[in-house]
Amino acid sequence: MRNTIHKSEAIRIILGILFLLAILAFYPFRLLTGKIAFSPKESGRVSVMRVNGSRDLRQRFHAQYEGLSEIEVEIPQVNAGKYLYAALLDENGETLLDRYLLIGSQGGRVSIPIGEKVEVGKVYTLLLKDCFSEYEVRTLPIDPSVPTEGLLQNGEVQEGRELAGAFVYSVPLSKKTTLLGMAILALLFLVLQAGVSRYYKRFPEKDALYSVKKVLRTVLYPLLAVFFCTLFLLNFPGKAFDDRWGDLLFYGIGILITALLSFYAVGHETFGTLQKKPTLKQVAGAILIALSLQFACEYVNGLYDINHSIAERKLMISLLLLSLLTCKADEICNRFQAIVIPFLGLGALLYCRQNWMIASQKEYELHNTATMLTAVCAVLIGILVVSFFKTLVYRHQLPKADSRLNLFGILCLLLSALLILFRNTRWWGFALVFAYGVYAGRLRDSERREEALPVLAGGLQLHFYASVLYCMLFRLFTGFVFARFSFTFHTVTITAQYLTMMEAAAACFLIDKIRRTEFLEPQTDLRRKRDGSFVSLSRWKRRWKSLWKEFVFFGCVGAYGIFTMSRTAYFSVAMVL
Repeated sequence: MRNTIHKSEAIRIILGILFLLAILAFYPFRLLTGKIAFSPKESGRVSVMRVNGSRDLRQRFHAQYEGLSEIEVEIPQVNAGKYLYAALLDENGETLLDRYLLIGSQGGRVSIPIGEKVEVGKVYTLLLKDCFSEYEVRTLPIDPSVPTEGLLQNGEVQEGRELAGAFVYSVPLSKKTTLLGMAILALLFLVLQAGVSRYYKRFPEKDALYSVKKVLRTVLYPLLAVFFCTLFLLNFPGKAFDDRWGDLLFYGIGILITALLSFYAVGHETFGTLQKKPTLKQVAGAILIALSLQFACEYVNGLYDINHSIAERKLMISLLLLSLLTCKADEICNRFQAIVIPFLGLGALLYCRQNWMIASQKEYELHNTATMLTAVCAVLIGILVVSFFKTLVYRHQLPKADSRLNLFGILCLLLSALLILFRNTRWWGFALVFAYGVYAGRLRDSERREEALPVLAGGLQLHFYASVLYCMLFRLFTGFVFARFSFTFHTVTITAQYLTMMEAAAACFLIDKIRRTEFLEPQTDLRRKRDGSFVSLSRWKRRWKSLWKEFVFFGCVGAYGIFTMSRTAYFSVAMVL
């Protein structure tokens, strides 16, 4: 971060990043889309239908495109309450998604966000119900240009009527438009790059040296300012999230705290930090830890045995890859592996061919996925076994290490025995104990063992923050309907167990960091005052600069634990505190 870079080079790099993001937005992510709406025209008598605790509305329609963006309905009057419940049902009446929406006390044209992939030609149903409310929905005579199939109220067909509003689909830009946009971006990028290069060649005295941190601050400060100012304006006076003063105040405080932390994260000096720069191997290990935890969560959320089987195998693969990261290059790339890996690959192909299901069999895609993952697990286990025996052949023994069994080792052995004994006909206990045993065996070397804690800490924090981001985008805390928040899980009890583990980990990270910063002495910062002297950092300032990330992590986990309203979570947090 303290490396220097010329101003012209920094501008070119930033332009390159922006150009790459813009190209990715066109293709392959296709974030830029067009809108096509199917809306009935007012060609006859307009009527309204009431929705309350005893009446619901169902509008059946044919999907026209794959991306159903939103459905708009017109609510001319709200008699009681401020919210509605909307759900999208498939042909069999199964709920694909549901939404709780604020309609206020005045009503109007309400947009129901969908954002789901649908199958073209199939019949779907929009269900409208009350949410401790009563409101009226506008209907129109059927328009042949709108592909609807029927409007039902409490199961009774309303002949010749359909909802007033619109079915809005998002469609990707055409190939011609995409290529034209990418060509314009490329031309603009080349012109700007040439302009920057020519300008600073003409005025070399302006091509000053800047630190990478200053460049990042110069770029991120305006972006953060625009982002949080927009959020403030959307919150008030826009009232985009709610119209209750208590909620607006709560959201405003949350935005303010997040803004302060974001600006501090960008602008604070890291002179007092105790952490070393993570290596590429440590970053990869943290990602694999996060993936392992995610696959364990998939297992918990799985509804059927086949879902559990796939999640188990994914978990095994991520943990085995984590064990491979502890190997040195010569343990993986050697003549033994060159001989064995082709046979392992051939065996995996034969296994997949023998157990492959054809398309006519039930759940063939899921079973074939499980088969492929099993083959990958076998290949990775074979590579680790060959690496182990290669070490024995050349060294005649494992690397010398401290192999004394301490209290932690005894507890791990006890937990492993309990996982196997109380597996309840499942084999994931064996798989988890085996994978952890392989990884623990690779960590017998003290040098590798020291790197394990930062990897574990990074993986746990990465998974938690990714889950929080996912919940903020897709799993809203509808506290006015459900008082308990289940996070990314089906039940609050599982959420409490997950957050208990995270709270314990956060407490360990925080206590360890507090212990390591206890004897910090005041130190001189790299920033200068106006008179040219250096800024002096007190002992407590240095500790805060090293501890604030752990405090934020601990506080976020505790806050989500409170949202669950679970006795398990409350007891665990109380014990930790």
